Amino acid sequence: MAIPFDNIKKYVKMSPTLLNGPDVILKKHSRMMAYPYPKPYPRPSASLQVTLKRPSFYRVARNIVIQDGVAGFFRGLTPCFLRAFPVNASALFVYEGTMRVLGAEQVRLSRFSSAG
Repeated sequence: MAIPFDNIKKYVKMSPTLLNGPDVILKKHSRMMAYPYPKPYPRPSASLQVTLKRPSFYRVARNIVIQDGVAGFFRGLTPCFLRAFPVNASALFVYEGTMRVLGAEQVRLSRFSSAG
C-alpha cells in the first residue's frame, strides 16, 4: 500500500530545488570544501532573496500518471516482493535463535507443566 506514496516522495526528493524562478537551479554543497578550511563564508546581501521550491504532491502524481500511467505508481514493487521473503525469513530465524539461546523455551514450558 505504501509503494505509490513512496514513489511520489522519491520523485519529489529527486526533483531539483529551484532558486528565484525556474531558470536557476540550486547547486548543493558547492563550497563545502573551501580552502583554507576555517575561511568564513560571505554573508548573503539583504537584496538576495532565496526562495526554495519543490513540486507539489499533486503535481508529481499528475506527472507520473501522464508519463507512465497508473503502473508508474507501482514501479519497484517486484524487487520489494523479492526482497521480502529472505528478509522476513532471516529475521524470524534470528528471533527464534535468540529465544533459544536466552532459554525462553524452557521458561514457557515450565510454566505450563507446573500449572497442570
